[in-house]
Amino acid sequence: MKSARDKAILVSVGSFYPDQAGGPANTVYWLTKGLVSKGIEVVVVTSDRGLKNLYPVDQWQDTEFGKVLYVATQNILLPWRVVLKTIAQLRNFETVYVTSVFYTLSFIIAPIAVLLGKRVFWSPRGELMKSALGFAALKKKFVLGLVNLVKSKVIFHSTSEEETQQMKDLLG
Repeated sequence: MKSARDKAILVSVGSFYPDQAGGPANTVYWLTKGLVSKGIEVVVVTSDRGLKNLYPVDQWQDTEFGKVLYVATQNILLPWRVVLKTIAQLRNFETVYVTSVFYTLSFIIAPIAVLLGKRVFWSPRGELMKSALGFAALKKKFVLGLVNLVKSKVIFHSTSEEETQQMKDLLG
């Protein structure tokens, strides 16, 4: 029999609705909304980027797309407070969802979640495509070394057959 924790997911993402800065802000919103409609508890820890005073910062919000904590963040590239708040939540969940392989938040949270025995879903969102790997190649090579250490314990989510194939070619 499944426990309540099996029907819950922790989402850690740097940018989230109502932010309109990039694709994940909206697509992860629709993902969370769909999960909630299926009776899955969703908890999101994210930055306050693009919040526009729609929700209070550093306070849990109950929304139609899950329970959300918008964390005050000074540097979106190194969102340390979001990392710490996410780590604090990890013990409460069996399933964790992150996006972007090369974003600081994700490549810190995913390996920690794996080490804690959590089920990790990781959506690279096209970052592992050959055309994307040429930019900042040294940084990406370092991060891919970390990803290779945990890849067998992660479920990667792709958005196309081409992306699936290129992820298989790169990660095995």
